[in-house]
Amino acid sequence: MLIFDLQKGLTDLRWSPFSSSVFGVITVDCRIMFYDVDVSTKQCICEQLIHPTEKYRLVRLVFDKRVPMIIVGSSK
Repeated sequence: MLIFDLQKGLTDLRWSPFSSSVFGVITVDCRIMFYDVDVSTKQCICEQLIHPTEKYRLVRLVFDKRVPMIIVGSSK
């Protein structure tokens, strides 16, 4: 069992349908982070800040099952 302490609250977490070792998370401060446990269990392989505003927050992360693409939904 692995424990990931991101020091932030999470709004969503999804495993990739293309790789059993890759997952993505959305944090409450509007960051999208991807981890590959085959590469590192300590650091994310990609991090993207979506400009947070008071009007919305990111709430849903979905991997497309046919095309290597993600979809991110907000609260608005």
